[in-house]
Amino acid sequence: GKFADIDPVRWPESFDTNFYGTYNGCRVALASMLPRGQGKIINILGVGADRPAPNQSAYGTAKAAVARLTETLAVEYAHSGIAILAVMPGMIWTEMLTRAEGVNPAMQSRMEWAMRVFGNPPEVPARFVVQLAERNEPTGKTFRLLTPRIFVPRMAREMLGAGKKNPRPWEARPD
Repeated sequence: GKFADIDPVRWPESFDTNFYGTYNGCRVALASMLPRGQGKIINILGVGADRPAPNQSAYGTAKAAVARLTETLAVEYAHSGIAILAVMPGMIWTEMLTRAEGVNPAMQSRMEWAMRVFGNPPEVPARFVVQLAERNEPTGKTFRLLTPRIFVPRMAREMLGAGKKNPRPWEARPD
């Protein structure tokens, strides 16, 4: 919902999940990776990390904090042998959207329709993150996933063979 419509108690909940979860994960990962002088941290960003989005003030602000944390860690540990990267997965259909606070039912219905039509299932960015973990990328990059659903409806993708061996139902471009 809009900023004034969100219960102030929800802001810390959003930061606990979306920022402090990442913060704590980075601390644990770095403690293990620094003595070895190698490793890779891949943080997940949201739309709010890149630009403001209506009705996402708490979530977007927390994800913007994750983006800055990722950039800062990449600079601080640039010569440690640890690559610190970020992925912005684009539109992902999740059940969290059905619980948006402060959104009227008509808007909620439109949001759900848009995500079902244009959003990727969570498995798409998950596959990309696994592949990214196996690649040798320099620290500090952010990858934005572009969903083909915006351009080609699901049925057409299936007809065109998106189910073939080793499908690549996304494109990624580094910043």
